[in-house]
Amino acid sequence: MDRARLLFWKQVEESVRRTVEPLAPAIAVDKLVAECSLAIKADSGIIFEESETTRISRIWLESPKDIRRELHCGGGLFYELAIDRLDDLIDLITRKDQTVAVFGIDSERLKEFLLTARPQGVSRVVPVGRALEFSAVWDGYDLLKEFTREVEVSA
Repeated sequence: MDRARLLFWKQVEESVRRTVEPLAPAIAVDKLVAECSLAIKADSGIIFEESETTRISRIWLESPKDIRRELHCGGGLFYELAIDRLDDLIDLITRKDQTVAVFGIDSERLKEFLLTARPQGVSRVVPVGRALEFSAVWDGYDLLKEFTREVEVSA
């Protein structure tokens, strides 16, 4: 595993150890079922990466064709895939991908990619660890504007 990836996962595992509640048994079972199902359905080789904590399960995918969104259950399950260029993301992003969490990508390069490629569905791009932070603009909507009724008086 390359140094940057190793460092990234060490930091994620440390953060999880400090902040996350113990894994509920139902979530652990869901993850195991998802992992086994993915192993059965994969078109090419997949690798179950070792983790220092059971709260994180990492699966290295050899090909984008092996991404099975319908099997992903959350709960600390991560699919990993290497791509050569940001443009390779275009075919992986769907309308359902409202938030993209990034790590280790130059912000100017990322902005240029987003302005050029305009990936469908993406309305937020945030650093890893901030994907669930709430803000007034959520999934492309200004919530204050959406939930506020304006009354005009012209008397």
